[in-house]
Parts: sequence; structure tokens; C-alpha cells
Amino acid sequence: MPFTFSDNIVTNCNYFWIGYRGAHANYKFVNSLISQNAFYLGFNEEEVQPDRLNKPIEQDIQKVGKVTLSEVQTKGIPKDYLNLSSSSPGAHIDAGIFVR
Repeated sequence: MPFTFSDNIVTNCNYFWIGYRGAHANYKFVNSLISQNAFYLGFNEEEVQPDRLNKPIEQDIQKVGKVTLSEVQTKGIPKDYLNLSSSSPGAHIDAGIFVR
């Protein structure tokens, strides 16, 4: 069964995605920022190993960019606290801590 991972941001991890051997071919990654990770895909075996064989389907995946977050400023906590700053790569993706 296919699996779609969409509208997410994953950065500064050891591996972006860890799965079982042979399963990655059914994955589809869509509209996400996946950057600054040590490895992209890995196999979950006795030790996690990089997966250089499988090529999941990718659509609108950005793999370059340093994420910046909206942080506390001298005026206090901004409404978008800990969400991507407006100038950050991936800011166009509707991902983050949502505030009503």
C-alpha cells in the first residue's frame, strides 16, 4: 500500500526517514522541506544503515536550506512563536505549531 508524506519540514536529524528494506519504493514525499540531515533514507536492521538503493517518488521536495524559527523578541512572545520565520526556507509550507 502506498504511503504519502506531505507538507512537512524535517531538518537537522541523523536520518530523514528510516524504513525496512524494500519498503521505500512505496513511499511518496510531497511538498516538504527535508534539509540538513546527515542521511536521507536508512534501513532499520541490527544497526541503521544508509539506503542508497531505493528512490521514493518525490514531488516538490526542497533539500537545501537552513530553517529559521520565529523566536522571542524584546517585545515578548510573537504570535507565530516557534513557527518558521517568514524568510525561512519552507515558509510556504503549511506546517508548524498552529495558533488560533
